[in-house]
Amino acid sequence: MKRDTRTRWIKAGTTIGVLALLASGIAGFGYAVHSSPETLVAGPGQDPLVVETDSLIWADGYDVTRSFVGRVEARQESDLGFELAGMVLEILVDEGELVEAGAVIAVLDSERLNAQRQELVAAQSEAQARLELAELTLNRITQALELNATSQQEFDDADKSRSAAQAVLDRADAAFASIVVDIE
Repeated sequence: MKRDTRTRWIKAGTTIGVLALLASGIAGFGYAVHSSPETLVAGPGQDPLVVETDSLIWADGYDVTRSFVGRVEARQESDLGFELAGMVLEILVDEGELVEAGAVIAVLDSERLNAQRQELVAAQSEAQARLELAELTLNRITQALELNATSQQEFDDADKSRSAAQAVLDRADAAFASIVVDIE
């Protein structure tokens, strides 16, 4: 055991000595390189190094350009839609564009509505014809009732038929007015 300790001390001393020699060699080399007169003063045939300088200019501030990644969103959004479903033919404004109140911003296909309008024109004509027939019938029944040639029941039927025909015509007129509003 005594011998192991002694061997260890010898190895440690040798390692420390080698390291000390190595460190002094590196330090000496560094001193020799940095204190060499050739590196400090221009020798014969060497021009001194010329350095360009600028004068200092005082400034109150400076501009910095910065870029940010993000998304721009409107402060206010409005949901838009049509009262009636249909195919959009034309959009007259771009997203984000300012519009006046009541301005037309899109146009729907109105062919189906135009066809319904034509159908309602025909319904109005039919209702008008039925009303005219009911009025003629009522006039004839009224004249026959004055001559006691018909019954009160036939007069009542003719009168109510005229009222019903008038109601059908009124309904056709209202449907026509509604389709005109839808088209507009």
